[in-house]
Amino acid sequence: APGFQDQYRQIVGREATPCHVRSLGEVRYALRSIHQHASWARDVIFLTQDLGHVPAWLNTNRVRVVTLDEFMPPEALPSFNPFAIQAWAHRIDGLARRFVLWSDDQLALCPTRAEDFFDGHGTPKVPTHAGRSFFMVGARWDRFSRRLANSFLALDAITPSGTRGRGSPWRRLVSHTPVPVEIELWRTFLDALQDQPGFTETV
Repeated sequence: APGFQDQYRQIVGREATPCHVRSLGEVRYALRSIHQHASWARDVIFLTQDLGHVPAWLNTNRVRVVTLDEFMPPEALPSFNPFAIQAWAHRIDGLARRFVLWSDDQLALCPTRAEDFFDGHGTPKVPTHAGRSFFMVGARWDRFSRRLANSFLALDAITPSGTRGRGSPWRRLVSHTPVPVEIELWRTFLDALQDQPGFTETV
C-alpha cells in the first residue's frame, strides 16, 4: 500500500525485509485453501493495518474486514508485529469462543476438520517442536530483534518450572501453523504476559 515502507521505516527504524512485504499472491491462496479445505469455518475475518491494504479482488461480502484500530489499544499502534496483532485478536467484536489464527503464508493442502484443531472438550491442539529461543537481549540488536527476544523472555517468565532446563535456550516452540484459540484460555495467558517488558511495543 502507498506509504507503507515510509511508515515501517519510521516506526521500526530499518527497511522492511523484502520477502516480508512483497506480494506473491499468498493471501489469495490462503483464503482459497480455507474455502476448499476448511469449510467447517463459519466466518473468515481479514485483519489489516488499514483499509488501504485490502486487496481489490477480495469479496468483502464473504470475508469480513477488520482494521487493527478496531481491536488493538492505541498505545500498541501502528503495529507490524504479527505476534502483537494476534495477541489482541480475541478482542474482535462478534468473535466465536473458539477460533483459528491463520496467517497469510499458511495453506490447507488437504481437507481439515475442526477436530484437527480442538479436542473433544474444545481445548486447542497447539503443535509444537523443540527449538532454540533467545535468552539474552543483544545491546546492538535492532528494535524488531529486541522485541522478539523480549517476547521469549516474557514466555520464560510464565513457563511453569520443570518444563525447561534452567538457563537453557531450548524450549517447546509453537510451530508455524494455524493456531487454534479458546478465548478464556487466551485471556488467562495474556493476563500473565501483560506486565512483561515490551508487551505493548509497536514492533
